[in-house]
Amino acid sequence: PLLLFGKRKGLSIYGIEIQKDLADMARRSVELNKLQNCITIIQEDFRNLKNIFKNQQFDVVVSNPPYISLGQGKINPSNRRAIARHEIKCDLDDIISISSYLLKNKGRIYLIYRSAKLIKLVISLKKYGIEPKVIKFIHPQPGENANLVLLEGIKGGKEELKTKYPIFQY
Repeated sequence: PLLLFGKRKGLSIYGIEIQKDLADMARRSVELNKLQNCITIIQEDFRNLKNIFKNQQFDVVVSNPPYISLGQGKINPSNRRAIARHEIKCDLDDIISISSYLLKNKGRIYLIYRSAKLIKLVISLKKYGIEPKVIKFIHPQPGENANLVLLEGIKGGKEELKTKYPIFQY
């Protein structure tokens, strides 16, 4: 939330974190930066947001969903990392369906996800009425395959996908 606020002043930002210790850490960061009037951190399961916010309340949703399906890969021994990476508390469809509920018509969603699962991401977005509009691949280094993808989608948008110049991490 802090990085988002730095880009544009006058925003009202809600940060949602399911893990208590990470939500507490985010709250402290907001307080240290004296941004309590602009940024609110809520410790909550994303799937419960329909009980907190109204339908079509937001212009933008930004998410870094868990990307490892249950039953795939070894679960990280760190509970904090396991919840962040594995679909333990919610899955991609949960994130996209709730985001679609929260977004106004023509609202935007920004996601970072594993590039190997791009098709799964696109299918989920379209299932919930969000059209993928811009994609940017992230490569660990030049000459290596992309491992992540940044995607912008628009709720109720028309079909047209633009591919932007890739990002190289190192």
